[in-house]
Amino acid sequence: MDLYAALSAMLFGVKMQVRYHQSNAAEGGADYGHEIDALVSRKFTGHYTLLAAYANYLSEDFKTDTTKFWLQVVANF
Repeated sequence: MDLYAALSAMLFGVKMQVRYHQSNAAEGGADYGHEIDALVSRKFTGHYTLLAAYANYLSEDFKTDTTKFWLQVVANF
């Protein structure tokens, strides 16, 4: 079973998103853990987007805790 929730907003041209994801085994009742993600992005000059993202996975009965942060520049022509 998976539980998923997301919030999204646009403020002063900045897109913001927060997501929550809870994962459990379909059979056996194992709790795989939950993940919280955050993303902020903004378009510049019509062709470029700057994006910052954060992900935090907190394991319970599966794998290991993982935290990641990254920056990304996207060019569209």
